[in-house]
Amino acid sequence: MNRKNQISYAIVGATGIVGIEIARLLIERDLAEPRNIILVASQKSVGEKIPNITKKLENHRCISIEDALTLSPMFVLMSAGEDVSKEWAKKFTKSGAVVIDNSSAWRKKPDVPLVVPTITQWDKESKLISVPNCVAVMLSIALRNILLDNRVESIYADVYQSVSGAGKDGVTALEIENATNKYWHGSPFDGKIANNILPLPGEEKKVTFEIPKIFNERNTQNIIATCNRVPINRGHSANVRITGKFELKDLIQNITNSYNVVYTSKQRGPSETIGKELVFVTNIRERPDGSFNLFVTSDNALVGAASILVDILQEII
Repeated sequence: MNRKNQISYAIVGATGIVGIEIARLLIERDLAEPRNIILVASQKSVGEKIPNITKKLENHRCISIEDALTLSPMFVLMSAGEDVSKEWAKKFTKSGAVVIDNSSAWRKKPDVPLVVPTITQWDKESKLISVPNCVAVMLSIALRNILLDNRVESIYADVYQSVSGAGKDGVTALEIENATNKYWHGSPFDGKIANNILPLPGEEKKVTFEIPKIFNERNTQNIIATCNRVPINRGHSANVRITGKFELKDLIQNITNSYNVVYTSKQRGPSETIGKELVFVTNIRERPDGSFNLFVTSDNALVGAASILVDILQEII
C-alpha cells in the first residue's frame, strides 16, 4: 500500500496565507491524499470552505482544533500563531502526533529543534519541531556555505519585511490604509504602514538568536540584523554586508553552490520571488574596506514558512 494513503495531516491555521500554501504543497509534492488532510481553523471559520485553496481541497470544510485533536492525526502542521501553539501543540504530541510549528512559541526551548533541513543537525525522532523565523530561514539558506566557512568574521543585515509576514491582518492593514491614508485600528502594526517604514526590533532579536541555533552554533556568533516593515504585500529582502578573510570569487562560488539559491547578475526584488521556492542573491560587490555587500530576497510565505515546514516533514515521513 502507498504510504501516503496511511498518513493523516492536520493543518492548523488552514485559512491563513501560510496554511493555504502548506495545503498546496502537500498536494503538489504528492505527500498526502486529499481525504487525509484535515483543515483546522478558528471557531468563526468552522464549517466553511477556504477560498483560493488548492483545487483538490476546495470542497473540504474547516473543523475546530478541539475536533481535530479527537481525530488523532499523525502530523500536525501549525501556522496559527504563538498563543494557539502554546495551548495545543503538546496536546497533540501527547496524543501521538508529530507537530511542526511555524510560530515563535518553541524556538528558544533548548529541547525543541529549530530546523532548516539542509543545515541543521537534529533528532528526527523529535515529536515537536520548530520552524525558524522567515528572515532567519532566508538568510540561513542564502549564506549557508559562507556561514560554514571559518573565514567569516561578521555579517550585518538590513532587512525589509513585507506586511504578509504579519499574516492576513497585515495585508488587510496595507490595503485599507492605502485606500484611506489613515491608520487602521485592526492593524497588527504599531503605526500606519501605508507609504511608511516601521522598525521591528523584536524581529532583530529573533534573527540574531535563531541563526546560531539553526547552525548548531557553528561559526555564527557575529550576526547583527536591523529589521524594518515595508509597505509591500509579499516577499522579504535584505542588504547584507559580510566581513572575512576571503576573496570575491570565493563568496560568489559559495553562494552559487548553495542549495535552492539562485545567484544572478540581474536585478531581482521581492515581487519577482512570489510563488518561487528559491532564494535569490544579486548585486554582490566588494567595498573599499575589503568587506562585501549583496542583496537577498525570497517569498516569505513559501521559503520562510510553508516550504521549509513541508521540507522538514519530508525528512521524517
